[in-house]
Amino acid sequence: MGSLWGLLGLVLLAARASARSSPTDGASGGQGCQAALSYSSVFMPQAELVWRVELTGTRNFTCRGGLEFGPALGVAEGELDGLECKLWYESPFLGKAVCTDPTDGREVGRSLLDTTIKGAVFVLPAPNNKEDDAWGSTMTALWSLLALLALAPGGCARSAPTDGASGGQGCRAALSFDSVMMPAQAELVWRMELVGSRNFSCKGGTEYGPAMGVVEGELDGAHCKVAYESRFVTVGTCTDPTDGREVGRAIRDTSVKGSVFVLPAPDVKEDAAWGRFKISTSGVLAPANYMVRFNTSGGAHPEQCTAGPGEWQLVPFRAMYEGYLCQ
Repeated sequence: MGSLWGLLGLVLLAARASARSSPTDGASGGQGCQAALSYSSVFMPQAELVWRVELTGTRNFTCRGGLEFGPALGVAEGELDGLECKLWYESPFLGKAVCTDPTDGREVGRSLLDTTIKGAVFVLPAPNNKEDDAWGSTMTALWSLLALLALAPGGCARSAPTDGASGGQGCRAALSFDSVMMPAQAELVWRMELVGSRNFSCKGGTEYGPAMGVVEGELDGAHCKVAYESRFVTVGTCTDPTDGREVGRAIRDTSVKGSVFVLPAPDVKEDAAWGRFKISTSGVLAPANYMVRFNTSGGAHPEQCTAGPGEWQLVPFRAMYEGYLCQ
């Protein structure tokens, strides 16, 4: 499968409803901004400008046939307040921006762009739409490509309910079976990206047993790991990296009626299904009672079985996981 690299140069502007710095002329902490958003321009009215960075790099396209292209991936890099920042796509739907301290490589800022969230993206053609990529504004209630965590304290910490949410009240009645994503009434409690493998046992030929495996990530400075304890029960534990003490736990039991709803990933041959699950939680993972797995990369059943008897076939896997309070 071939690839086409296109030169990319863009300027990112960050605007948000409130910021630590003084408001720009005409802005008052971004108050009233969302109500004034226009769909005739990607620019932000009544918003408070927080930072601006120019990124240069490529957008990379996979050629599926003729002039049909897969999703644009690529890497763009720039500098912000002496930091080195890099933007890239981790999946067709998830963009990630990371800023690091050039003196020691330490990560000091991170942002996620999730285009699967309703209303997260608005784009218009560039003035030279034959040569230049579209202009766009991106936003979610809690995460934005235009709000680096270096400028917004808290990282992945639990935050206030999203607009329209009130402790998750009225959420269950609004659950949809057209999508695994949660309704607006749900309260987002946490989000983390987990990376690891899904492991399949080969019973014979291309017949596989249940997928086990381990995936790991970080949340609020805690180290989190999700593993299968049995065919039906998955346990996620978060520990304090300084002493190994458990500070949070989530349990998913798929044998409970109504606890699982899954839909195929956009690339069903390569990626594990997306899903919405009922969970029980404690510690830093509370009070979430639903978990959504989406933007999966890898983890699908392999086409050929190569593991021997009693062995596991490991398939690389990563996904975004979100915990919600839904009542």
